[in-house]
Amino acid sequence: MMFNRLLLICCCLLLLLTAPQSSSFNKGDSETTSRKPFAAANTVSPAAISIDTYLQENQFQGTILIADRGTILLNKGYGMARTNENIPNHPQTIFRIASLTKAFTALAIMQLQEAGKLHVQDPLSRYLPDMKAGDQMTIHQLLAHLSGLPREFEEEVWDDPAKRLQEKLQTDFTLQSEPGKTYSYSNVGYVILGHLIEKVSGQAYEDYMKEHIFEPLKMKHTFVESYIDLELDEQAEGYETNLFGFRRPVDFFRSDPGPGGISSTVEDLYLWDRALYSNQLASMETRNALFADHDPSMGAYGYGWGIDITNSGVYSHQGYIPGFYSFISRDTEKQQTVIVLSNHGEEGYNLFEQREVHQLIEKLFNE
Repeated sequence: MMFNRLLLICCCLLLLLTAPQSSSFNKGDSETTSRKPFAAANTVSPAAISIDTYLQENQFQGTILIADRGTILLNKGYGMARTNENIPNHPQTIFRIASLTKAFTALAIMQLQEAGKLHVQDPLSRYLPDMKAGDQMTIHQLLAHLSGLPREFEEEVWDDPAKRLQEKLQTDFTLQSEPGKTYSYSNVGYVILGHLIEKVSGQAYEDYMKEHIFEPLKMKHTFVESYIDLELDEQAEGYETNLFGFRRPVDFFRSDPGPGGISSTVEDLYLWDRALYSNQLASMETRNALFADHDPSMGAYGYGWGIDITNSGVYSHQGYIPGFYSFISRDTEKQQTVIVLSNHGEEGYNLFEQREVHQLIEKLFNE
């Protein structure tokens, strides 16, 4: 009897040790996904363990993927995707990426230029004749945040965003500066670019993105929200901390397609990152334009990408909406990538603003 009991205990321990985990250092080749596009490091480095420990100790809620020249060094989820349902974050968890969407919008515009359907130096009035300020600014100026348009629309909540935009196009925008002179970050400009993609391509924004970017890259967990409060099994819920220190879900915040509106995973975004080194989505000339310095005043912005003026070849962007934070950094000379998605927007932002976490990442790259 005692022998049978010991045998049963040993079998249970063996099952626990060999069972697949919800997150790991190298999840890209795990059983939870049918594709295996990633090369994972053969061993877990001490620096990767230090980052993992740091994120756990600081109660990071989200996922992170770090890769060096096509090899994934860390790919792991932390905290809960949905607390009430006890669903943890993992590398296939879907997050709202907020302003990282701008890089996709800029790429789509440049694809349309390659197809001969527009040119970035054209005035907006050529394609949007109803826009009263359209003859004062070019597509290029919208892409590089040089249009002088305000950061946001005055109205925060609209049931029909398409109607809102149409009404706005037919009124005079109050320009913050003369177009082409000063960098001024504008979500309004990227809303107009999203509309321009639809006008020129003849497709809805979400359909264009799916056909020309997501499907060619097999980004199977990436989509445009299209103002629908989707509740997918793998989709994270956004959280914030209230005045009493408790985390609670945030109300769904609708993003305009263009400046925001895309949801994705760290693994899908890594597929996109790798594609930007090839001609799969766009030619080298087009890709160079995306990452060129188009800002005459600060020298720090391309088309949908921020430029690190202190480190050659480093481009990044971050996004924030209530409940969600996103960040991507690409060192194109070393082919090093960091992708962070968090479903606790404020805490995710604050954590990755700390110098310590970036020092740990740099140490990992230098090992």
